Amino acid sequence: MAPRRKKPTKQARVKAAAPKGSEPVPTCAFCDLPQGDDINGELLSSGSGLHVHYFCLLFSSGLHQRGEENEPLRGFVEADVRAELRRGSRLICCFCKRKNATVGCCLRACKKAFHMPCGVAKDCLLQFFGDFRVYCAAHRPRQNVVPMDRDGVSLCSICSEQMTHPSVDVLVTPCCRQLFHRACIQRQAVSAGSHFFRCCHCNNQEAFQREMQDHGIYVPDQDASWEREPHAFEELLFRYQHCDAPRCSCPLGRSHHQEDGRWKMVVCDSCGSQGVHASCGNVGGTHWICTECRQIINRVPSAAQQSSSGRFEKHPSQQQPEVIEIDSDDEDEAPRPQRHTERQTSSHAERVTANGCRLLDFAMRGSSNDDSATLQLMLETISGSVIVADISLSDHSLIVS
Repeated sequence: MAPRRKKPTKQARVKAAAPKGSEPVPTCAFCDLPQGDDINGELLSSGSGLHVHYFCLLFSSGLHQRGEENEPLRGFVEADVRAELRRGSRLICCFCKRKNATVGCCLRACKKAFHMPCGVAKDCLLQFFGDFRVYCAAHRPRQNVVPMDRDGVSLCSICSEQMTHPSVDVLVTPCCRQLFHRACIQRQAVSAGSHFFRCCHCNNQEAFQREMQDHGIYVPDQDASWEREPHAFEELLFRYQHCDAPRCSCPLGRSHHQEDGRWKMVVCDSCGSQGVHASCGNVGGTHWICTECRQIINRVPSAAQQSSSGRFEKHPSQQQPEVIEIDSDDEDEAPRPQRHTERQTSSHAERVTANGCRLLDFAMRGSSNDDSATLQLMLETISGSVIVADISLSDHSLIVS
């Protein structure tokens, strides 16, 4: 008797059953992805069961806006969208091998077709303005990214994290030649909107926006997120009053503060969101930088080590120090010192000199004719650390914190 074939065992179903009463999640008719986000745009509904991402509509090769912006599909006619879906049913995505690949490279010689999210994931370039052109990874325009150091590793000016280049995930600004992560620039653009989107390093707006849009950054035509949030500026009316020292020695607690003395609250000069009692933080003056900001400042290359083109210059010890005199009578017009700072008061012929440091800020405490007057300097060393120096103008004694 011939052996009988075993009956196949039933496979356990992996997909869990939807809860009773729950409605199915709508997905885009083009890319079959749910919801909307910064990459796909808002998920629009025609009201008759058709759901499409706004960006999938904008970048589809055979669609044109013939309607009004206040319509459900933002200027696209439902009949045109369904006709484009019929055309896309014959087009296979070169990345995921599924249908409805209605996005293609704008070069006529290139025959690649893909879904909009697939193209973003595979380094295709999408320009969110004008004709909404799309370039595949092989034909996309590229920037001439100049390495910041010999190892090809530099720090993003937004997140201060390392990045390797050349890469499509690294962008260089046309205004000050600084390097940024593409993802950091995109988050900044979505948050700032077209009215406030500018270079965070040199504050250039026109050339910076144009270059970033040319290389695929989506800049929404809207006000900044902090302008649209209700009661967004209420916290500016309150000063941070909490001691964040590891061990607070104030007998009345971390929230106690005085206008002066040991329990005066000194706030971080960099972020303003950390503070310590003058006694708990051993702060001799009014300047203090928290641990988190100090770590970031120490990691970011000092401006004294870089030229305007973004390249590293020679070590200051190999260059002649530049002497800058700062007139105490007109502080607003004082030039920015680079290597060597110097200050001369009107009543003292002696000069105070700091070699190998960059002056961040300075202030006169008391009258220059007073014996108790002090000059407070906030200096950045070659290594990037920040120090505060109180110099007595009577006996020229120096106190460094």
